[in-house]
Amino acid sequence: QHMELQYFQFHEAHEWFHYDWSSRLITEVVPTEVPLLEMYFTLFDAEFARYFFRQVLSMPEFIAGSNSWGPDYLWCQAAREWDDDGDRPGCYLVPLVSSHENSQQIEKGDAFVAKGHENIDRFKNHPKFGKWMKPAFAWNRIVGGKNLLQIERYCRGKLKLKKEDSFDVQSCSMLVIK
Repeated sequence: QHMELQYFQFHEAHEWFHYDWSSRLITEVVPTEVPLLEMYFTLFDAEFARYFFRQVLSMPEFIAGSNSWGPDYLWCQAAREWDDDGDRPGCYLVPLVSSHENSQQIEKGDAFVAKGHENIDRFKNHPKFGKWMKPAFAWNRIVGGKNLLQIERYCRGKLKLKKEDSFDVQSCSMLVIK
């Protein structure tokens, strides 16, 4: 039942134990640069958070909205641009297993989903935010709603890897980041 609730199964670290390429990442706690991290558990550089949220929270429509969809599609690319030296990743997915006690308190009916899509469309139509969202949307098409085996198969094809070649998911994520 838990997996049915999680759209980004790629973010479910307990699933990483089932595949050779991902089990090493989780047992050695190897961070992977990705263009999209949902807001379940995100840590920010404080200076970047100040910069980022001042911009996002300047949109009155977002502040007045009834859900928080959208910023997680922005912050990875925003962080990459914010880092003047360019030596830090925008976002790292750190494979840690945590317990998310989903009490299902958020009503997620049609109206909730429609408002969420309105938020995302507002961000997408903003000149700067729309640009920031592009890598996240590309990554969403690769990992959204898919299990790790599906992600690996897709990425192997994009990377032109043979079955015997080792697989590195970060190489796949870098196809959409850069």
